[in-house]
Parts: sequence; structure tokens; C-alpha cells
Amino acid sequence: MKKPCYVYQPVGIGDILFIQKLVRHYADSGHRVVCPILDRFEWLLPTLAYPGVSYPLIRGRSVQAFDHCQEFFALAKRADEDLGNPAFWHPVETPHFLFLPLGPSHRRYGDHRVMPCKYELCGLDYSDWADYVALARNPGQERRLFEALGLRDGIRYTLVNEHCSAGRLPMAVPGRCVRMEYVEGFGLLDWLLVAERAARIVTIDTSLVLLAEILKLGQPLYMISRYRPPHFDGTKEILRLPWNYVPTPADLVLDPIE
Repeated sequence: MKKPCYVYQPVGIGDILFIQKLVRHYADSGHRVVCPILDRFEWLLPTLAYPGVSYPLIRGRSVQAFDHCQEFFALAKRADEDLGNPAFWHPVETPHFLFLPLGPSHRRYGDHRVMPCKYELCGLDYSDWADYVALARNPGQERRLFEALGLRDGIRYTLVNEHCSAGRLPMAVPGRCVRMEYVEGFGLLDWLLVAERAARIVTIDTSLVLLAEILKLGQPLYMISRYRPPHFDGTKEILRLPWNYVPTPADLVLDPIE
């Protein structure tokens, strides 16, 4: 019987979605997979559901109990702090489980490899990662948000996302725009219909980019770098859609949507 596989990737909506092919690979290979995530991502659990995989929730300094959790977090702390240790450049086999330090794996290469190295650490191909995410959608909730934003079928607009975990990057986009903001009673996945119906999407480099890949959207797509100096390394190579890469908001030149 194979040892359980413990995955250290507790943060990042996009990161958690991106590793689903990897998680399913280990589950399909006969491992029981345990992947603790922060409790603010609890709403993702229906999307992440897969046989043989569990997602204990981390709340502040507490965590839903799971076997060998103290050993897991001790290893996670070492992986975060001991950045140059080659022991964490590969899966780590302990007496009780296989440990995958995906969260800090990019420290081996630098931030320019932040996404691909999660799969490279395990020797897996990430090229079709988006085919392994089944978004748990609520069509009724999506329609209610669509209408709450004053939209109706046939209206043309640009969906604009200026927000990421690092803060806000204001963008000047001409014409009718729908700007992603918190709307009480709705979550990120409730914006999927709005994204699908948009004439184009302009977004900072964040989880909306990965959701567009999962949805396989066909409209014009524009991505603005969140980094200074600007770059798209570590993200660009995991994408299949024909994104327009824009270094800064000042470089964004668009005509109004007709």
C-alpha cells in the first residue's frame, strides 16, 4: 500500500486550481492525498472534490486535525525557511507520507519559475493542466449577479479586473466596462457568466487568467503584469489562449467597445 501524499500548497486560488492535475495524478496512482488550504478558500471545495483527496482547512494557527499534521507543518516550515536546501527540490519521503513542497518550490529557480516548477518538482507535465479542473458552477447565482450588474443579453462590455493579492492596479479602459469588485452575496465563481459574455477581458496577472484558461474563452484577452519590472515569466508558459501581454496599464491601448 502506498504512503499518503501530503501537498504543501495552502494559498493562492490560481495556484490551487493549477495543481489539480498533479493532485489527481497522485490520487489515481493509489496515494491518499492530503492538501491543507486556508479556510478563506473553503468555497473552492466543491470544485476541488476528487476521490481520495482531502483538503483540511487552516484557520489562523489552528487546522482541522489530520494524521501526522504536526510533522507536516514542521516540514512545511523548514521548506519555507531553508530555501537553498536541495532536499526540498524533490518530493520528500518521510516514514509516514510523501511530502510535496509545492508552495516554496519556485525558490529553487526564482520567481520567474513560480508556476511551472510545481510540476517540475514532481517530474510531471503541466501543459494540459486546465483540462483537469471541473468548476462547480451555480448558473442561477451567476445569472443573478449578471443582472445585478445591470447587464442583459446582447450588451457588449469589457470585463476589467484591477485586483490581485498584491493590491490594486488601476486601468483606464475606454467604453462600457464592468469592473470586478466585491458584490455582497456573490463570490469569484459567480463572475463566470459575466466573463463568458464579455466582449473582451482586461486583467492583472491573477486567478482570473487561470479561470479564463479553464473556461477556454474565445474573446480578446489582455493581461497586465503585476510585477515591477514587468514580466510574464512563470505564467506565460502555462497558458494556451492567445493572450495579449501588456507590461503596464500605461501601455494598454484599446478602442472603445461598440
